[in-house]
Amino acid sequence: MSDYQNDNQGQGGNSYNQQNNNPYGAQGQPQQPQYPYPPTGFVPQPPPKGMAVASLVLGIVGVVLGCSYYFGIPLGALAIIFAVLHKKKYGGSGMATAGLVLGIITAVFAVLGIILQAEFEKFLEEFQNSMGTTGLFKFLF
Repeated sequence: MSDYQNDNQGQGGNSYNQQNNNPYGAQGQPQQPQYPYPPTGFVPQPPPKGMAVASLVLGIVGVVLGCSYYFGIPLGALAIIFAVLHKKKYGGSGMATAGLVLGIITAVFAVLGIILQAEFEKFLEEFQNSMGTTGLFKFLF
């Protein structure tokens, strides 16, 4: 046997792997310098959007139900109020602006609905008086 094999027999295996646990042969790598994390600054939070969302939702529902002044006036008024409060407290927001516009449209539709209903009832009463109390028209109305 060679001297190399004799040296390794007493140690029970490959002396290279026992002496140096790094299979790539390098004894040590120079460590890179550790830099501290950058300081965390104040991150401003976005303004809450609750009033703007409420204004937008009330405006949409108000436009859908705007023909009925029972729902149109309160929903339109609340949409306008929430939009104005949001704009005063947090500044302009697209949702608040949309809620404000829809609230105004809802209020206008509700007022027009009241006026048209009053005019229609007035017209219907005049029409019934001109037709008389006899005939098919009285049966229907």
